[in-house]
Amino acid sequence: MFPVAATITNSRQSVATTSHPIALPSDRAVGDLLLALAFCANSNVTFTGWPTSGTGWTQIASVTANVVASLRYKWAEAGDVDFTLSTSSTRKSTAWVLRITGAHPTTAPAAAQASSSGAPNPPSLNPANWDVEDTLWIAVGQALGSITGWPTNYSLYQRNDNLAHPNAAFAGREIAATSEDPGVFTGGASDNFQATIAIRPAGQTPPYANVTIR
Repeated sequence: MFPVAATITNSRQSVATTSHPIALPSDRAVGDLLLALAFCANSNVTFTGWPTSGTGWTQIASVTANVVASLRYKWAEAGDVDFTLSTSSTRKSTAWVLRITGAHPTTAPAAAQASSSGAPNPPSLNPANWDVEDTLWIAVGQALGSITGWPTNYSLYQRNDNLAHPNAAFAGREIAATSEDPGVFTGGASDNFQATIAIRPAGQTPPYANVTIR
């Protein structure tokens, strides 16, 4: 069975600040996979303050350029609480935390990232640790310009257009495949960041089938 993005929280700072609270899904359970996608407007800053208690948050993709992003994951633990990230100067931000059920409990999410000009085009990804399984693929895009649409055959789409940044979006697809090249987000401008993330299922039961993401 495919992993499922069961709950999604969005934490948004529409006024420039150095404090960026991050809300975790309130219905999380121990063992759920938590995937955090954090984005900041403008360059020359990094997010600091990721909690280190328990297993901590492991970074799988990041960029600090004309756009700023940090993508991290952890398996939920009893002591997890909402937290606040910091930036060294005032910035607008947006962050999503996805609570994913049905993920493989010992396989970390795989990720590939790229930077480009034009519309964000997440790169092809072929996870090294598994083959044809019921994989949840997540495409991520960030741009200086407004993002208006998502890759073909993807759903679960969410975006944040904050006028003066950050313009960020993600979308998901369930497909049993060894690799995936998500296609292009529409909109965007120059100096973009994009990433593709793969979530391995806890178990595999043939026959394989494409299903609509929930």
